[in-house]
Amino acid sequence: HRLGGYLGGGLGKGIDKNIEDAYLFLCLNYVSGDEIYLFGFSRGAYTVRSLAGLIYNAGLLTRSYIRKAPEAYQLYQSRDDGPQEPNAIAFRQKYGARVPITLLGCWDTVGSLGIPDINPLIKLDRRINEKYRFHDTQLNRTIQHALHAVAIDETRKVFDVTPMQPSRHSENQIVKQVWFPGDHGSVGGGMGDLRGLSDAALQWIIDSIANWGLGLDFDLDRIEDGILVDPTIPLNLARKTLIGKLTALAGSFLREVSDNFEDIHEVAIQRFLKRSDYKPQNLLQKHRSRLTS
Repeated sequence: HRLGGYLGGGLGKGIDKNIEDAYLFLCLNYVSGDEIYLFGFSRGAYTVRSLAGLIYNAGLLTRSYIRKAPEAYQLYQSRDDGPQEPNAIAFRQKYGARVPITLLGCWDTVGSLGIPDINPLIKLDRRINEKYRFHDTQLNRTIQHALHAVAIDETRKVFDVTPMQPSRHSENQIVKQVWFPGDHGSVGGGMGDLRGLSDAALQWIIDSIANWGLGLDFDLDRIEDGILVDPTIPLNLARKTLIGKLTALAGSFLREVSDNFEDIHEVAIQRFLKRSDYKPQNLLQKHRSRLTS
């Protein structure tokens, strides 16, 4: 059952519905002046990035045209009808309008085409990935702020990261893509024994929103034991589960971290300095002099 769920997720099962449901929610509830915040991890990151692209391409529908939602999504998925193409422009002008997105916050968007690339395991992968690939990893200009927490130590090819590129058409857009220690799950969370690492990425997202003075507040008292950041916790990257072993079959590689040392989070630097067994080669290849000085 777990394997089936994973493979179904990799093939896009449920992705369309999640994107369309979120789009419908915004179309039905958005009021001029509202602020839109989109958050997601892994496949959820793919979902919210696609949702942002859908809004840019088709606009948010007015309620009187809500039945046009499937057509809006088909327009977005079309490889021939990009945001500046006549069909997309005409659709927006007739049925809705673009709206600003205050923040796009993502944890480790995986897959060079937007979803995990499982080609070595499933032959249908190329066709499915073509359907679900991003139009462009460059963010659209209606996104005002974007945050992307990326894993330094994820080595599985099936979990290659989909980076965020700032828009070339917005002078005011702010994009931060920062690298954290650990693999895909260590950064995105969900595993209690790795909270010391995943909470660091969560804290960074929360702090960034506060530092920008955005209108979103977090009630940290709702977290029973608070945010617990610990850069020194043990990290075992061995793939012992069935899913882990299957994804490892596709091969491994080192992610290419940012050339900018300022994009390496302090937690990664602390882990490097405090644990003799944490010396990731991709970090050393780019930043040896800064890390060892």
